[in-house]
Amino acid sequence: MKKHFISIPVLLLMLSLSFWGCKKEEPEAEAVTVPDTVIEEVVTEDPVIEETAAEEPAEEPAEEEPVGEEPEEEPEYPYWWELHDYNADQEILLSDGEIKNLTLQPGNQPDELYVTWFSRSSSRGKVVFETEGFFHNITAKADTRGSISVPGYYRNSALITGLESNTTYTYHVSNGGSQSPTYLYETGDLDSTDFTFTIAGDPEIGLGDADELPGHRSIWKVVLNRMKTQIPDSSFIVTTGDQVAKPDSTEHYDHFLDNSVLYSTPLVPVVGNHDNGTGFFGDHFSLPNMSSIGHESGSDGDYWFTKGNVLFMVINSLCPQPTEVHEQFIAEAINANPDAKWRVIISHYSPITMVERYLGVRESVKVVYDYIGEVFDIDLFIGGHDHIYTRGYFIDEDGDPIDHEDYPIEDDPEDIVNEFHNPEEPLYVVFNGATDALLREPEDYPWAAVTVQNGVPQLSEVHVTEDSLTITTHDADSWATVDSFTIYKD
Repeated sequence: MKKHFISIPVLLLMLSLSFWGCKKEEPEAEAVTVPDTVIEEVVTEDPVIEETAAEEPAEEPAEEEPVGEEPEEEPEYPYWWELHDYNADQEILLSDGEIKNLTLQPGNQPDELYVTWFSRSSSRGKVVFETEGFFHNITAKADTRGSISVPGYYRNSALITGLESNTTYTYHVSNGGSQSPTYLYETGDLDSTDFTFTIAGDPEIGLGDADELPGHRSIWKVVLNRMKTQIPDSSFIVTTGDQVAKPDSTEHYDHFLDNSVLYSTPLVPVVGNHDNGTGFFGDHFSLPNMSSIGHESGSDGDYWFTKGNVLFMVINSLCPQPTEVHEQFIAEAINANPDAKWRVIISHYSPITMVERYLGVRESVKVVYDYIGEVFDIDLFIGGHDHIYTRGYFIDEDGDPIDHEDYPIEDDPEDIVNEFHNPEEPLYVVFNGATDALLREPEDYPWAAVTVQNGVPQLSEVHVTEDSLTITTHDADSWATVDSFTIYKD
């Protein structure tokens, strides 16, 4: 079932001095969890307007009724096409041409930040972070080398260290005589266990015909604006793989990265099947604590970072190496962060899927992920690839749903449990696409507790506290809640 949102322009009939408005809105070693299906359809018919004789005045109130009632149905948030365009606030890099594809990634430690960009100049790059009053200014030299993905450009990666909590920085990057515009970066409380981040499913910019590329870029821009407007304190944004449609397309990466929202919000990228095999992914991103194992091209290995009391472990599920390497990486990451209360795995492929032709992929990763969930006490698994939102039931080593006494398998969506207290197994969630690229219809599989495909992009906000983790998924246009659940941990 789909939820569609369609706006029909207001008809202003000057000659008749009457006003009719009509708006039609319609609106993809561990253990596993499973999703189910929820679908809605919202359709509002156009008013029928007839030319009638004077003796039929009853039609006029019917024409005006939608206009009078419509404001009550409008969301309290602005429509997504009316959101503030943060690109209009400051010059984007692509318009300059000397420096482009600026992106931020979390650093190896909470007070660090990776800055990556491309420059025409071969001069060694530099990043300067400044505060008002120049009390906490930080300068970092970049590792500058020839790019394998952007002809005529040089790849720059710099690590900013010693960032201060609750500080607003201005920063710029430069190479020789080329300098970027100045951008803002706010740190928030670097030590707090209470924070929020965003999950955006596979953007897959450029999927389909070449003439669809500008549309994908526009939707992606609007979705990022939505995040900036509705989740302004997001510490970072996770993309669950397939940043682009073609792994060797410089143009696709241009459209994905050159957005000013990403100049102020760190990006946590995951290798998808549309990202691997070319080295372009590793060329565009600097990955914190990247492992020498679990990689496909050498620059896209498994990596981890921490925020608050959470250990995030990002798995390259496209890695051709044996699954045991992921187990080794997870063990090493946990040993390096023994005090992390929450353990989260992020991967493109997931042990649950709602797409029939992906069942083979599910089987290829299910064993290792079931194992690590059981052995390493994983709390949450974040996946992509399906372009369908799916929250799973807890599952056993065979991938079958577990009918817990406290978390039973329910046929009625109204009875689905949304609060989990100290679960022994990890909860598996697959996230819908953040653009309109390839939004698939789900199949019916028993491991799914909640499955939603409304035919519109979605964003998920994750709020972490000392003892809880809440994921709320929204339709990107109306900001209506698609699904929400909380895991509690003593």
